[in-house]
Amino acid sequence: MSAADAPGCGHSLPARIALVMGVSLFVFALTLGAAMVFMARALDREGAESATRLVEAALDTLLARSREVTLDYAKWAEAVRAVSRHDTDWLYSNMGSAAAAGTVAHLVLLWGGGLPRDLGWIDGSPPAGLSGLLGREALTLAERRLEPGSRGAESFFLWRGSDLFALAVAVVEPPDRPDALPDERKARLLLGRRVNQEEIVRMAGATLLEGLRLHRRPPSRGAYAALPGPDGRPVAFLGWESVNPGTALLRRMLPGLLPVTLLAGLLAAAGVRAARRGASELLAAERRARTAALTDPLTGLPNRAAFGAAMARPARAGERAVLFLDVDGFKRINDSLGHGAGDRVLQALADRLAALAGPDCLLARMGGDEFVFVVAGPDAEMRADWLARGVEQALGRPLEVDGHSLRVRAALGLAVQHQDGRAGDDLVRRADLAMYAAKRRGADRPAAPAVLTAEAPRERAALERALRAGLDRPEEWRVLYQPVLRLGDGTLAHAEALARWTSTELGPVGPERFIPAAEEAGLIAAIEHRILGMVCDDLAAFPGLSASINRSARALLSLDPAADLAAALTARGLPPSRLAVEVPGRLADADPALLAERLEALRRAGLAVILDDFGADRCSAIDLAALPLAGLKLDRRLVAGLGTVPGTAPLLDALLRLGGALGLPVCAKGVEAQAELALVQDLGCALAQGWLIGRPLPAADCARSWLARSAAVA
Repeated sequence: MSAADAPGCGHSLPARIALVMGVSLFVFALTLGAAMVFMARALDREGAESATRLVEAALDTLLARSREVTLDYAKWAEAVRAVSRHDTDWLYSNMGSAAAAGTVAHLVLLWGGGLPRDLGWIDGSPPAGLSGLLGREALTLAERRLEPGSRGAESFFLWRGSDLFALAVAVVEPPDRPDALPDERKARLLLGRRVNQEEIVRMAGATLLEGLRLHRRPPSRGAYAALPGPDGRPVAFLGWESVNPGTALLRRMLPGLLPVTLLAGLLAAAGVRAARRGASELLAAERRARTAALTDPLTGLPNRAAFGAAMARPARAGERAVLFLDVDGFKRINDSLGHGAGDRVLQALADRLAALAGPDCLLARMGGDEFVFVVAGPDAEMRADWLARGVEQALGRPLEVDGHSLRVRAALGLAVQHQDGRAGDDLVRRADLAMYAAKRRGADRPAAPAVLTAEAPRERAALERALRAGLDRPEEWRVLYQPVLRLGDGTLAHAEALARWTSTELGPVGPERFIPAAEEAGLIAAIEHRILGMVCDDLAAFPGLSASINRSARALLSLDPAADLAAALTARGLPPSRLAVEVPGRLADADPALLAERLEALRRAGLAVILDDFGADRCSAIDLAALPLAGLKLDRRLVAGLGTVPGTAPLLDALLRLGGALGLPVCAKGVEAQAELALVQDLGCALAQGWLIGRPLPAADCARSWLARSAAVA
């Protein structure tokens, strides 16, 4: 029996081996197949996500171009004046013709701001423009995109008939005085380009995607990206053929896997190598796309997105600084030499600035003519200051572009992080405000935003040193005179004397900076004494001119102002009636007895006393009645709030009635618009002062202009 069983046992072993080998091969093949399918699907997902990012970056670039061009025109001072004059010829020549010819834009549309109708141009439009290019609902949605007080532009897509446009909307306002008018009195500019087949082909070439085309509804096949409209909802869809690098790779590998099981291991290794190669290519494409999304295409510098990513990372106190740079007058270069030359100026400027950026320093282009440095490290503040000096020196050398030698100036704004663990949003905001403060005062040294933070001790010390040195340099000081007008007959009541200081070391320094510094350093009395002498000299030179002079609270309460003023007038043979004294409204919180004593001394000396900033500080009617005042001057914020801040007019009316009850004439300060002048006249204000009445002038110009005018009225 054992002999009979032996052959059976011998035949079962090969079967078992074959079974084990078969099962092993099957498990190996199944595992290999599952791994390949998993990798193919992962690669397909990565390919789809990468394609979507590329398309979204291309659409963002298209909208960014519309925003840049729209801001270029909307913040053009000449355009603002043309809109206010309803100058259709100018608007067509400088804006509408671009849409009619299809060069910079394909559609330009203006509305609001006093325009009698919406005015637009498109291909083939007449110079006089067309009304109703877009419906009222579309214009309303576009206007809602703008936040109140917005200075930028908002972009979106919109259909007009069968054409899709990439549009941007912005408020038309002067760049140097954007707050001169309320938003509801400013025009809106809508500008953009047609998303035509040529643009689709360009995006297809940039993204390397096939089948890229525009749809009004989500396509049933392939991938797509939504194009947002003015209300944020999709108005169109950009579709393309699905990118499946993993599936394509698997199809190429299958013929090699099926023929022979014995070669499965080798084919699997080859497949892994091919997968790695495909993954590497995909990652390289993604890196290129990410680099493109974070790089400014014109200058090759990091763009706004890269800057935002850098500022999102927290930093320790003193270890990060931001230096903003905005080129002055860049629009004039574009207008005179063309946008191509303007682009080359930006490229040359970027190269020059990039040479200044060392380790731990990021230079980015924020768009348009704005650049920003981000300096990191324990000595960030010192390096940022040296960097600002390097920028000054770099801009001191002319740029050679297209045979033209161009000198470029820029406004700089510097902010340093002073708290641990903070992200950069607040730092960016402070540097941006500082830059615009520098732009307003015409300086290319970095400004510190005094409204947000005090100057650094080093800066305060430098300002104090310059003030002390300036007291020995009479040529650094001058006085300008701003007229105060009688609204009853339009004659000159007097002129307010305003001190101006141009330091040899620091350049022009505004009174909002040097007066607080002088008070803190104990120099305000010496400065006021110098200004008093200059004012009295001017009054002696122009007999028909009367003036008011400001006295600080510290000098008024700590010294005997009446004796100083009387001595200066007597030395020049001037009667005290030629000079009035303006005292700050916050003096009402001082010691009542001391305040009354000081003001009474001024009155006995024959000097009229005017309370400044009336309505801004706490002061009761009883306190006012007890003071020997000759007039009241309203806080400028009350006039600025007329027509825009609810309740301002009744408050102003109550203050004027209080002044009338006290027998004191009231002056409206800060009148800058005709509507404001009409309102204060209707409310019964006796006097007015502001840029609408007259800007500060040297004594000779003020006397020549206003004394002759008052004589003519008389």
